[in-house]
Amino acid sequence: MLKLVTLFAATLFASVSMADDHMSQELESTVFGSSTALVVSNPTAVVAAMNAFRASDSGKNFPGNVLLNQIVADGTNAATHAINVFYPSAAAMDVVQSSPPSAAGMQMLSTLQASADPTERFVFRMQRGRGLASEPGNLTLIIGLEVTDGAAFLKAFDKLWNSAAMKDFPGGTYFGDFMADGDAPATHWVSFVAKDMASLSAGMDAVQGSKAMAAYLQDANAFRKVTRNTIYRTVLSFRADQ
Repeated sequence: MLKLVTLFAATLFASVSMADDHMSQELESTVFGSSTALVVSNPTAVVAAMNAFRASDSGKNFPGNVLLNQIVADGTNAATHAINVFYPSAAAMDVVQSSPPSAAGMQMLSTLQASADPTERFVFRMQRGRGLASEPGNLTLIIGLEVTDGAAFLKAFDKLWNSAAMKDFPGGTYFGDFMADGDAPATHWVSFVAKDMASLSAGMDAVQGSKAMAAYLQDANAFRKVTRNTIYRTVLSFRADQ
């Protein structure tokens, strides 16, 4: 379980001042983040440990954004949960990850050691976003994309992003790219956040059945392909303004 401490100690529990930009209704600047997938043997213990940290002085003063997500569906991937941490800038990410963990953070990690095992970690950027954020109970569909021509892809995607179909999605829509994801082929990602499965399903049907999507697919199929579809439910979150 040393890997768990190595992956999380600096990112989750450092006492560093950091602004909260991730959960705004409209994303105004690029957000940097990391996501660590876990195989959790005792979900109750993980939630209790994170809530205990959240109630501590360090947790109350924690300046960043942290999400614990339960993976609902992700193909053959064995991970059951993921922890996402969001930073308002690359500089903030550097400072947080180079700072020593707090005592409360280490206490939480000691509880997690017997309950979770990390399987993979991604570093990503969130470059666009609007609408509903990932809060407890919300569902998120993440679509991984392998892009071979970035300029042509963005030209086609811009039209879809600015379409009425995307703007009318009943929840939140987000877009970004991967800075590091090991040997995974995805270079970019799009996510859709909804309050429940019915809203997510209806919203995706509307987007996928729109003229804007048809035009996008006609252009984009030549230089992008879908590599992964993941649905997760947010279990808990804490951030600077809570």
